[in-house]
Amino acid sequence: MKETYIEIAFQIGKSWEVITKFITRSLNVISNLLATLELHLSDEILSNHVSEETLQSSRFIVINDLSTRIKKLSAELNGYVEYSFKEHLSNLERTIKWINDEYSTFNHFNSDKNSELTSMKRVQVLHSSLKLCTLVRSDYNLVWSLTSAIEENMDCFIQHKLIKPSAGNSPSSSKLTESTLFEQFSKVKDFHCYNCQPELAVISKYLDRNKP
Repeated sequence: MKETYIEIAFQIGKSWEVITKFITRSLNVISNLLATLELHLSDEILSNHVSEETLQSSRFIVINDLSTRIKKLSAELNGYVEYSFKEHLSNLERTIKWINDEYSTFNHFNSDKNSELTSMKRVQVLHSSLKLCTLVRSDYNLVWSLTSAIEENMDCFIQHKLIKPSAGNSPSSSKLTESTLFEQFSKVKDFHCYNCQPELAVISKYLDRNKP
C-alpha cells in the first residue's frame, strides 16, 4: 500500500520542527518587548501626569521605538510563517483530507482478523499523522492571527493606555476594548509551538518498518 500522504505528514512535521525554532525565538523577543512597553505605559509611571501632552518627550520616544520594533518584528514573523506555509506546508489540507478519508474506509478494507496487529499499527500511524497535521495547522493559524493582531492594533492599544478613555469617550480609531487588546497580546507570552516529536517518532518507526 502506498504511504505517500503519511510520508508527506512526516515531512510536514520535520519542516514545522525547523520553522518553530524561528517562531519561538521571534515570539520571545516580541513578548519581552511587549512587557517592556507595558511597563512604560503602566499606571505607576503615568500616575503623576495629567494628560498625554504632559508626558516627558523621552518617554514618548521610548514608547514609539518599542511599538515600532514590535510591529516590525510581528510583520516579519507574519511574512515568514506565510512564506514557510506556501513553501513547505502547501500539502497540509490535502494530507488532512486524505487521512480522514482513509479513516472512513479503513475498517471496510481491513476486516481480516489475521491482520489485526498490522491494522492497529496503521490506525496508530494514521492517528499520529492526523494529530500532527491538525496541530501544525492550528499553530500556524494562531501565529498568523497573533502577529496580524499585534501589527494592526498596536497603535490602538497604546492610545487606550495613554488616554484612558471614560465610558462613551473612547478613541475614535479604536475598534477593540482595552481588555480585548490586552488579552490578544497576552497570548503571545503564553504561546508555545508544538514540536510534534511524539507523532514524528511514531510515523518514522512505521515508515522504517514498511520500506519497500
